Amino acid sequence: MSSCILFHGPGAREAVLKEVLKTGPLIAPPFGDEGLKTDDAREIVTALYSIPVGVSVGTVVVGPMDSDRANPKACDVLLKRLEEFDDGTVQPFLWAYDLGSVTPTIRSRCLARWAPADVPDDEELENLAIDLVDRVLEGRLARIAPMLKKIESKRLPDLIGAIALQLSIVPEDKARMVIWERVRKVSLWKNPTMVELVGALVGGAV
Repeated sequence: MSSCILFHGPGAREAVLKEVLKTGPLIAPPFGDEGLKTDDAREIVTALYSIPVGVSVGTVVVGPMDSDRANPKACDVLLKRLEEFDDGTVQPFLWAYDLGSVTPTIRSRCLARWAPADVPDDEELENLAIDLVDRVLEGRLARIAPMLKKIESKRLPDLIGAIALQLSIVPEDKARMVIWERVRKVSLWKNPTMVELVGALVGGAV
């Protein structure tokens, strides 16, 4: 069964547009930047029934789908088509800043992908994120705080994004998702601290 993809997080819109470049051309301008309205939803449904000329797969971008930006009636118009689209013809991509604010009926029809603020290509941060996630999942918590001390505060948001990305790789893993949800919330704050990151990683374990 085809899945509509819903990117969410501070870098969601950018992530959607990057994914579109890898999938196929837009068959209409992105919908909803100024707030998704019912008329927009009807246009989206029409686009999802379209067959692109001269390309194998076309794409449609919709968002933000957060409840304060997307009209509930517009979401209702989209529901049925999001269940039935043919991803061999047109692939819809949705995006939102906060997954929790997307109406449950839309969320249930989508494959959610975390999109942190643009994480730089930094091998040190990536390796640290992998190591931290492994330690947390294995219950080896003693050295987490010391490992983080070597990271400069200005690099903390990038590290948080890298950790959240590692946790979201296996969304069906409930243990990962519990930790991911805590880290995701920290990543949305304007000035996260090292103490808040450690708290998100270990939860009530220490």
